[in-house]
Amino acid sequence: MSAFFTWLISSKHVVAMLIRITVLIYIVSFAVGLLLINKLMFPAPSLSYSDSEKILKLSSPAGASIAARLFENPTARHTLLVSHGNGEDLGHGLAFAKDLQKAGFQVMLYDYPGYGLTSGKPSEKSVYDAAEAAIQELMRRGIKPETILLYGRSIGSGPSVELATRYPVAGLITEAAFTSIVIVVTKINLFPVDRFRNLKKIGRVDCPVFIMHGTEDEVIPFSHGEKLFAAANEPKRKRWVEGAGHDDVIQSAGPEIFAEIKAFADSLKH
Repeated sequence: MSAFFTWLISSKHVVAMLIRITVLIYIVSFAVGLLLINKLMFPAPSLSYSDSEKILKLSSPAGASIAARLFENPTARHTLLVSHGNGEDLGHGLAFAKDLQKAGFQVMLYDYPGYGLTSGKPSEKSVYDAAEAAIQELMRRGIKPETILLYGRSIGSGPSVELATRYPVAGLITEAAFTSIVIVVTKINLFPVDRFRNLKKIGRVDCPVFIMHGTEDEVIPFSHGEKLFAAANEPKRKRWVEGAGHDDVIQSAGPEIFAEIKAFADSLKH
């Protein structure tokens, strides 16, 4: 009997030690995550465009100067507010914006803090602030939220989904979006560290949604697009681009993708 109690006591000590080790590992992982998450999320590229009279300088709620560019189209029914990927600045989106303009849209591009000519440092909050400055500028120009389409590519899906929960926009389009940013890397939910929790938010988006994703996305697995589509409210549509990776969804889909985006816009009530 004494041997049993000795074993039981020693087992409790082992369990307690394992619990302490597990807690310590979690605390260390959490601390490292907090230190590295912004660097991992925002690998800003070298400036890809020049300053000119075409570059707008907007003011964010936090006082940052937000670089933006508006591609006007007087005949457009909708304005697309485009949020780019994390390895791009608005200069990388110029050709895409011109194609959208030709397809019948007015288009605004903007940069996140620390990107391009935008001041400040990138973070989840500062990116939201930049997106807020961009949509407020459109509204200042007399463009109603009900005629604005939010387009978010990759990490740009974060601010696009966020704005869609705040404003009565016409619609939301995502390209290569994630359920949340940390899950892309860790495959598990580290709640205190996680950022851009699209899956949690998309159920609060009331506007029509159009989700596009490459079936061979090597950065953000195709399953993320499927989960976002399943969680989104109706009306919704999807475009799974067979064989496309993370950076070639539009190219792989071909020129007809612009007709599909236009068809989605034309289906909206505003």
